Amino acid sequence: MLDDYTVSIKVKDQETGQFVYQAMPLERYCRNIKKGLTGALINVENFFALQAGTPDKRLWAEKDLEDFNEIRKSLLNAANNIERLPYSTKHKNVPICGKSMTEMINDFANQLTEHKNK
Repeated sequence: MLDDYTVSIKVKDQETGQFVYQAMPLERYCRNIKKGLTGALINVENFFALQAGTPDKRLWAEKDLEDFNEIRKSLLNAANNIERLPYSTKHKNVPICGKSMTEMINDFANQLTEHKNK
C-alpha cells in the first residue's frame, strides 16, 4: 500500500544544527507540501489585504482582485496536484496505492519467471 513508499528528506536538527536524513511516508510528505502551499496562499492574501487597507475583498481594486484570484488558482491547483500524487502514481501501469510493495515484487518475479520459461 501507500505506507510502503517513503521519501528521504534532509532536515536540520534544531539542537545540534547538523543536517540529517529522515524517512517520511509519501502520503504525509505530499500532505505537508500542500499545507505549505495553502499557507503561502494565506500570506499572499494578507499581503493583498495590507496593500488594499482592508481584508474585505469587495473593497479591493478590481485589478488587485483579479491578480489575487490568478495566484490563488495557481497555488490551489499545485496544492491539489501534490496531494493527489500518491494516488495517481503508477508502477508499470498499476496504481501504487492499489497494491502493496510485496504484491508488486511478487508480480515482477512472476513476470521474470514467465519470460525465462519462454
